[in-house]
Amino acid sequence: MSMFEFLWNANQEVKIRDAKNVAIDSSSRVSHVSLDLNYLTRTVEKMALTNAALIEILSERVGISEHEILCNYRGNRPARRR
Repeated sequence: MSMFEFLWNANQEVKIRDAKNVAIDSSSRVSHVSLDLNYLTRTVEKMALTNAALIEILSERVGISEHEILCNYRGNRPARRR
């Protein structure tokens, strides 16, 4: 094996090792992002369930309709019933 081939192979091995390390780091970051996404999804689901329960309580106990709550949430005033 010539000196050129030896240096070429050594350089290629370094590039391959570096590429593997980048792939491993990327995989780790993807795993962390996936865990974060799962946590956020569960949190949003819990918040949606809590809000649904609160809307039901307001409707039953105070007499505020779901329509009025949603209009208020969206920044609209519900039409007054006469």
